[in-house]
Amino acid sequence: MMNILQRFHLGLIVVRQNMILLKYLTNLIYFLEEAEMDLIVKHFIDYAIVHLALW
Repeated sequence: MMNILQRFHLGLIVVRQNMILLKYLTNLIYFLEEAEMDLIVKHFIDYAIVHLALW
């Protein structure tokens, strides 16, 4: 059985992973906008990255 500190630590790990993913997605979106990619391509790539990150 996990105590409260272990749960808090696991929660912090999840938050940190989400922050890293969000930063990566933000950089990717900026790059795709600079490369003038179509909106459909950007959404597909975003979906693929999120799907792989959460898998």
